[in-house]
Amino acid sequence: MTKLKIRRKILFILLLTSIIPFGICILFMSNRIFNQLNKDSYINYSTILKNLSWNIDLMYSQYEKTLTNMMKLGDVKKGLYSGDFKDAQDELDVTNRVVGYEGVKSGDQETMETGMRQTIEERIDGYCVIYQLNRKSIIDKTDYKAFKSSRYVQFPNYEELIKEPMFKELTNNKTTEMSLVKLSPNVYPKGSPKEVSDIPVLLYPYYSNPKDDKFDIFLFVGLSYGFIEKFYNEIFNLQYGTFYILDKFDNIVSFNHPNEDDYYQFDEKNGKYIIAKDDKQFDDITGMTFKEYNLLNTDINILKTNQIKELINKYKINYGKINKNWQIITYKKIDYLTIIEYSPKTHLKFVYFQPIDLIRKPIYILLNYILIIASIIIVCIILLSLILSKSFTKSIKVLRDATYKISCGNYNEFVSVQSRDEIFELSENFNKMIKSIKLYQDRLLSAEREKKEMEVASRIQTSLLPSEVKSKYYNISAIMIPAEKVGGDYYDIIVGETEDKLWFGIGDVSGHGLVSGLIMMMAQTAFNTVLLNDPKISTSDLIKRVNKVLYQNIRRRLAESHFMTISFMVIDNFGDIKYAGAHLDILIYRNKTKEIERVQTTGIWLGLVEDLDNKILENSLKMEKDDTMLLYTDGLIEARNKNNELYDMNRFINKFREIGQKSVLEIREEIIADVKSFISKQDDDISLVVIKKI
Repeated sequence: MTKLKIRRKILFILLLTSIIPFGICILFMSNRIFNQLNKDSYINYSTILKNLSWNIDLMYSQYEKTLTNMMKLGDVKKGLYSGDFKDAQDELDVTNRVVGYEGVKSGDQETMETGMRQTIEERIDGYCVIYQLNRKSIIDKTDYKAFKSSRYVQFPNYEELIKEPMFKELTNNKTTEMSLVKLSPNVYPKGSPKEVSDIPVLLYPYYSNPKDDKFDIFLFVGLSYGFIEKFYNEIFNLQYGTFYILDKFDNIVSFNHPNEDDYYQFDEKNGKYIIAKDDKQFDDITGMTFKEYNLLNTDINILKTNQIKELINKYKINYGKINKNWQIITYKKIDYLTIIEYSPKTHLKFVYFQPIDLIRKPIYILLNYILIIASIIIVCIILLSLILSKSFTKSIKVLRDATYKISCGNYNEFVSVQSRDEIFELSENFNKMIKSIKLYQDRLLSAEREKKEMEVASRIQTSLLPSEVKSKYYNISAIMIPAEKVGGDYYDIIVGETEDKLWFGIGDVSGHGLVSGLIMMMAQTAFNTVLLNDPKISTSDLIKRVNKVLYQNIRRRLAESHFMTISFMVIDNFGDIKYAGAHLDILIYRNKTKEIERVQTTGIWLGLVEDLDNKILENSLKMEKDDTMLLYTDGLIEARNKNNELYDMNRFINKFREIGQKSVLEIREEIIADVKSFISKQDDDISLVVIKKI
């Protein structure tokens, strides 16, 4: 085993002086070439996407102008604004006027020339439906009137159409102009072929009066099946990757892989290309092999990944400000050069994924030859290293034996090597390391003892808190979740000398550690002792007495500067509450109003001054049947998530309002669960007391 390690050392030295520099040079040059290929591919495909976006924008502008001019045609305008239909025949006449069916006269001129039909057939590659929302149809028995550019057009499902996100945006935002989108299949008649349902559409709101806030007419233009594909089908280079066009709401308007023009057949069930019996191993047109075809992305879920969403949104938001619209991403263990383009006019997003392996294919062929040559050289170097290794075995064996003894726990084993080379320096450093390990072991044992002492202190702290209190008039549930360090959270529930009174305390000692935990235990003992000796004491006097004890212990005996927030209250069986002391606000869920009442506590913290006369006042409030009160510490509302955001009072109050009618145990568990799901790490104790009047 020792000889083998020495031989590896010789091998490493020889590789370092011969093969490794050569390898580094090859890797460096390959990396530079890879980067240049990526850059060239980015420039090429980015230019293609930009030109494609411009061409679609041009079509969009032409169609928008065509539709606007169509709405100004004499018979179209006259028919749309001729008032309510008198009867079915009147509606039919108006429809013929607006649409322009051949043979229908309008004065001395055929309406064929002035209606919408001729405009659509000559200038729009698709069909058009004009929806007039402020006019009822007698023939169709609908609250709207629809004019079709062709008798053979099936009406879209209007009820489903108005549910579409794009239609809602057009309705709610007057600044939104004509939109090019892909609608859900529900908009079209059930069972419609893909030539009808799988098409992009234009939605164009038309305001009869530009001052109106809402449109009364909108145009539905269904573009021909394969219309968008005509813009890029002849772009040969796009075949080496997967291309998607997304609308404003990230619906896929068009894509190029998989499709019926692919050389290999696509198995939709397995999501892969398959090779038929008569297929070749490569495509003669593109030069791509069957294996390379399966590198093409065919899973639309890639568009839902966070990387793609962030890249699209960042480029969209900063359009015109930043130039970087590409990124290399990995999806299903395949790397893709991903390029984004965006059109602010149509709100279309163009996304192109090209497998990195296809970009680097020429370099991979060259590297294969280099690896063959390098392998031959490495074999020669290994043979040479085996010959030269024997001179090192003796010193290494000494080190090996010493390390074995140390691994068995003997840290008193040191080595001695006679040579004066690097092996000698290694042995000296080895001896120093053993000394350091022994010192570290001693420190580790000491730290472990301190950790156990802290755990004992934490258990003592939590054991002093009441686990369960039963009452005829109230349901009560409480919990304290300690942080890693001993903290100063305090709560107490004390039954009065008669069962018709309950005392509640909630507070927090500043800081963390054993001192804070000790002060909390002092306060718990002091409050219980005072109440035991004087059960009829007021809440304000109770706090004043305990403050004197804490001030003496904290300031004079412990010589510390800690203080304690505290609110103490007493409640009878009728729901009347007397309370005093400065802590966090008291929250009460009022069952009658289903709202949260936020009661502010006043006073001064304990341990700051010796005498609290005239600084603590007793206040009162009342709980009605099924009202619920929450007492808590700042570890709850000041909990932070990974973005350093506070859980805060608003979130806390909203959660309490949502679950205020539930049982005290359910309220406690749901609030704690909500906080835990929010925070990334608990830095402070969390205490919560839930009291419901029954």
